[in-house]
Amino acid sequence: MEQDHRGSRRPRFLRGGPRKDRPQEQRQGQGQGQGQAIDAAVPAPQAQKGSPPPPRKNNFFQRRPRREEPAKASATVQDQIVPVPSSDDFLFLPLGGSGEIGMNVNLYGTNKQWIIIDMGISFGDGDSGIEFVTPNLEFLKRSNIVSYLKGVVITHAHEDHLGGVHEIWPHFKFHVYVTKFAKEVLLNKLEGKTYKDELVQYYLHEIPNNGKFEIGDFKLEFLDITHSIPESNAVLITTPLGTILHTGDWKVDPGPVLGQPIDPKSFQKLADQKIMAMVCDSTNSILPGHSGSEKEVYDSLQILIGKITKGRIIASCFASNLARIKGLADAGFANGREVCLLGRSIDRMTEAAEKCRYPIHLDQFVTEDIARRLPPEKVMYIATGTQGDEKAALARIARGVHRSVQLSSGDTVIMSSKIIPGNERRVNIMFNDLSRIGVNIITEKQEKVHVSGHPYQEDLKQMYAWVKPEYLIPVHGEMLHLVEHAKFARKQGLRTLIPENGMLISLVRKKILRSYSISRWGFDGNRFIDMISSIIKDRDVMGKQGCVFATLVMDKKHNHFLPDQSIISVHGLTEDSGEDLVLKIKNTINNLYNKPTVGDDDSAGKLESEAVRTPKVRDRISNIVRANIAKMPLISVHWIYV
Repeated sequence: MEQDHRGSRRPRFLRGGPRKDRPQEQRQGQGQGQGQAIDAAVPAPQAQKGSPPPPRKNNFFQRRPRREEPAKASATVQDQIVPVPSSDDFLFLPLGGSGEIGMNVNLYGTNKQWIIIDMGISFGDGDSGIEFVTPNLEFLKRSNIVSYLKGVVITHAHEDHLGGVHEIWPHFKFHVYVTKFAKEVLLNKLEGKTYKDELVQYYLHEIPNNGKFEIGDFKLEFLDITHSIPESNAVLITTPLGTILHTGDWKVDPGPVLGQPIDPKSFQKLADQKIMAMVCDSTNSILPGHSGSEKEVYDSLQILIGKITKGRIIASCFASNLARIKGLADAGFANGREVCLLGRSIDRMTEAAEKCRYPIHLDQFVTEDIARRLPPEKVMYIATGTQGDEKAALARIARGVHRSVQLSSGDTVIMSSKIIPGNERRVNIMFNDLSRIGVNIITEKQEKVHVSGHPYQEDLKQMYAWVKPEYLIPVHGEMLHLVEHAKFARKQGLRTLIPENGMLISLVRKKILRSYSISRWGFDGNRFIDMISSIIKDRDVMGKQGCVFATLVMDKKHNHFLPDQSIISVHGLTEDSGEDLVLKIKNTINNLYNKPTVGDDDSAGKLESEAVRTPKVRDRISNIVRANIAKMPLISVHWIYV
């Protein structure tokens, strides 16, 4: 997992050009007005669509006590206050997506106003019970940013850009700006939410493709750009102080299969506007050449699926890659196979595409019941699960627990995607399950079944030439990708500034003003919890070391421990009930509190406080467990006094 706090790292300010006298790194500046009080008299932004109902009292931030952060990230409330954007500065503050792939949340501020570009998530690690992770947006409140927040703009409908909106919105009530396809995806996520009508009626704004709109003092324009999902947009952000191009996710694709190819002219004309900075996708910045076209994969799939004449075909891809779904389906149809879609996320995405009139043709697909009765050589499935998620269709098929699909030796699985770093173990488990059945597995290493939706170096070079920005800010990548992107850009003559999450940057002065500590929120059940909270730490300890629960009964009058009435249980430490271990623990506590007193007849009646008693007993239990089985479990001690 990425480190939550990076304030101690030195930022990089890299300059391009061939001159050797230019410094390669500029140290972090302190900025002006650092830590200054926020003017609370400035009103919150007013609704821009309809007349919303009166705001309800929001106790979200008071529901759970605030924990102290580690010493490395410790800061006073005053230290976490972000200066109100002035009329003579244009600020950039990434909270997620800079130094990592996923969780994209980027703030821009000027003239006492903030906007947010994207509100994305990353998926949890699966071990802590966390479903997804997002930047800890409580920071927006404690830094006073929320008082000046005018709206959230979504570049496209991928989870790492849109996925946090439906859960985070009720805690902030921000205005949301989306294209039609992203709107349909969001509406699907809102099904069953009590606040859906309020959001849709008063706060959700649909922007047409290539549309222009204003949010406060920000003039914005969507620029259609190719990616692996329909209606992906770069965002042109214009203020009186200058213009920024926020690229979002993109590639140069002359044959996208769905939608129109990227229009060079729409980006070439930006050069005349003197773009101050380009905030740019860095995902594939270490890779030479071009990312490749979706049309190449489309043609390759036609040939590949035609060669597979025996057994079932299970093709897996990202549910959001509708061009890939279309390519796989067309290849199946062309080779005499009926095609069936598997997975709720694919259903949701294809339904959204149909509503936006993208040619998916859902009426051509067969149901699971029909597909199950077809001869193996006459059926093809398109399933979710490229990353080995145990709940996804492909993983359940591999384990033999899917409700309608059972594979046999000689069937074929086509992995029409790339393994996201961090998911290798889960995917390998799934591959082993498939291999045990005798299934043939085809990946991008064997055939042309996948191309990336992000720019390679030649694509980046092409965009630089079109836009001609004054300098480049690489985002959407781990630090390796950001640094390599900067190096490549400098070779093309561009100056670069490398951000990290929590860095407040003046786009006008081209300097880093200061850094803030941004932890992570994990979505746990129906709530957000801080990923550095004791909840996560306790789960980690219980999962790796086991736990001991001790309910101890004390004779309050005589300060005697009553072992026969006390209950001690151990979990995850022994195969049986752990009677021997429990007995040793009880005997130790008994010896601790039931020894005859010497020299002071009244000492037995002196009751220790729980503040003294609890850690003493916990230490004794820990020593016993460590001495007997070399584990350090979570220990919970409770007292009953009689």
